[in-house]
Amino acid sequence: NKAREITPNLIINVVAEHFGVRPEDIVSKKRNSEFVQPRQVVMYLCRELTNVSQVNIGRILGKKDHTTVIHGVKKIEAEMQNSEEFRNKINVIMKKLS
Repeated sequence: NKAREITPNLIINVVAEHFGVRPEDIVSKKRNSEFVQPRQVVMYLCRELTNVSQVNIGRILGKKDHTTVIHGVKKIEAEMQNSEEFRNKINVIMKKLS
């Protein structure tokens, strides 16, 4: 049972499915709140689970600047500290990925 390789594309697809949005919306320029949090979760998980640089994570997510990626990761980390429910949601997504 070989563990599957965790790629940004896999993360995008799993997060999109979990949040009930389309993968295209996560990588789009749309700034609706329904897409912002899933996009930031993708940034966080790419940072935690892959060796992809922040610059490349930004590129994959609709040509975002690497500072946007840093901000998104910090937002998710803060939310995880403040909300056990949100932390559990992230853990469920991480289990789906592995």
